[in-house]
Amino acid sequence: MSKVDLALAAPSGDATGAIRAAASKLQESGGGRLLLTGHFKINVPAGESLVALKDARDVVIDASKAILDDSAILFDKPTFTPIFLFDGGENITVTIGEYRGVPLPDPQTQMGYRGAILVRAIKGAKGIAIDVAKASNLRYGLQTGAYDDASNGQCSNIDVKIRGTMIGYSVAAYLADDLRFNVDIDGVHRAVYLGGCSKVSGVARWRDQYIAPIAVLLTDALAAGNDRDAQADPVRKPTRSRGCSEIDVQSIDKGSKIFQAGSVCAGIALSRVDPCVFRDIRIRVSSKGTDTVSTKVGAFHIYSGANEVWKRYPSNWRPEVVFENISVSGLIDHSESSLEGNGLSELSVKAYDKDPANAATFKNISFDGLTILPSRARQRALNFEVPGLAGIASFRGFRAPGMTLGLRTNDRHDSLMADCEFGELDVRHVVGGSRVVVGQGCVIGKETSDGPTSNTKLEGGKIGGP
Repeated sequence: MSKVDLALAAPSGDATGAIRAAASKLQESGGGRLLLTGHFKINVPAGESLVALKDARDVVIDASKAILDDSAILFDKPTFTPIFLFDGGENITVTIGEYRGVPLPDPQTQMGYRGAILVRAIKGAKGIAIDVAKASNLRYGLQTGAYDDASNGQCSNIDVKIRGTMIGYSVAAYLADDLRFNVDIDGVHRAVYLGGCSKVSGVARWRDQYIAPIAVLLTDALAAGNDRDAQADPVRKPTRSRGCSEIDVQSIDKGSKIFQAGSVCAGIALSRVDPCVFRDIRIRVSSKGTDTVSTKVGAFHIYSGANEVWKRYPSNWRPEVVFENISVSGLIDHSESSLEGNGLSELSVKAYDKDPANAATFKNISFDGLTILPSRARQRALNFEVPGLAGIASFRGFRAPGMTLGLRTNDRHDSLMADCEFGELDVRHVVGGSRVVVGQGCVIGKETSDGPTSNTKLEGGKIGGP
């Protein structure tokens, strides 16, 4: 069947029916091109779609000279309402001049939970290119896969460019591969959400964060099973999850006037405590805070609160959760602020519960070229608590003048430092058998240990003194 080539100018009234009729022709032919020009007033009922295509190939939707005005209805329930839905299919391009949604009455509680999805791709759709010049008041820009249904995932080869305001998630992806993004959003719940994704690169520029504390989040995704059966007592069938791998992302806070007490540019958190691996991840962060903007926006957190949601897990961590080849760098600058910084810590890695035997496994984690310049107010210590360390922890070019770095490791693996600066190094939880090697170029104000002999070893660095 030959592909269709359709052009549609905006009618004077509701354009929903006309666009749907054109989409039906695309579906019947298996793909084709749809050109939209003008100001389209649309009214998509909650839970439905404007354009829904299944297994279509070679699709071009060119609305680059169009306004899609969806400001007639506010979605007051957290129902998925995609403007464009691609169920399977290949080689799909969507360009949009402008999308307008309804402003949320209360973004402090609704951001990321209400509004439409601009593009939703599911069930193995691949070869997707999205370019949105301007969008406002969306729940999601691109959403692919699903939190609780692995069969909706497996989408791949995706390019996303979105500029906009008040978008809960510009990109939210589950079990997606080969994803590239470039987004710039004012007003987010999370700028980017990656669950169980691989081969992802991109830059997220954002300002003003509502509700959630991590702007660019990496987490696991459900690969098999379901929570209902796994949560049963006794467990009928456990779930299986996948972590993220081959990730290279940058998170840039442009200067936020709205943020959470524990807001950070990027982080990793668990949604479930299933065995999974986070591997080959590079994260760069950037934020400049003053007394009026980004006061508490910090660098990076790793944490888990999964067993507070799913009681089937005895703890928030287990050794089968593995972090391998993780690198964090960038600049967090609060030097022009006189206010307290992040409510948790500018940097907090805590991958265990009370029992170190339940700690996650860390193989090769590094903080390479990370600078945190504190405000003039009292600052919370930087925390690196990984009793499951299974390889060297590396700190190179990590500058946090006047700040305390607290380490909790184990008796098997060393922590190596070079060209670092801290006000204090707290090694009370670095147990015998391992060392903190303070190497060339390190300047440490003082050391705090729990005995007359610490496990710190100087190899060209300096601790204390004028």
